[in-house]
Amino acid sequence: FFIINMSPRVFLRRHGSFSTRNNKFRISKTPGKNNKNIILKKTSSYIVCGDKKTKLNGIKRPNFMGLMNLSKKHKKVSRVYGGVLSGNAVRER
Repeated sequence: FFIINMSPRVFLRRHGSFSTRNNKFRISKTPGKNNKNIILKKTSSYIVCGDKKTKLNGIKRPNFMGLMNLSKKHKKVSRVYGGVLSGNAVRER
């Protein structure tokens, strides 16, 4: 016979039951062996190089309005055009 992996039944602690971009959650086990869903925050897209359109390394991927609250050292890299262009794009300039 076959063992079917079913996702555990959890109680939705929100109004909307539709699987929209804002309504994501993951299931975690509590110490009392219960399953509980944890509501996830929306993730933003990566910060991109202006020339190459590639992901910039060394820069955090903030939440909504998160770049506003980050300090300056988290928003840039110690290089010319750091936080705006990638290293390869600067080398080509």
